[in-house]
Amino acid sequence: MAIQLPPGSASRLRKMMETLVDDLANQIPALFESEDYQTRRRDHRGGFSAEHEREMSEIFDDARARNVAILRTPVGFSLPGIATAMC
Repeated sequence: MAIQLPPGSASRLRKMMETLVDDLANQIPALFESEDYQTRRRDHRGGFSAEHEREMSEIFDDARARNVAILRTPVGFSLPGIATAMC
């Protein structure tokens, strides 16, 4: 989008934009390192983990009811007696 500036003001705008970019380059990483952000991130991940575990428990219970064993391994899940499936 083109903007019209008064004569002689483009260099001032350029300098202000460079300052803005430099400030953002310093402030954005600091935001991701802040304690507030890390706390909110942990809370969010904790909620996701709890929901994930509940859903996985339902899957394991359903599989058990059908006499199917699902093993949790470090690299995924395995169905003994069936070709290994990684999820």
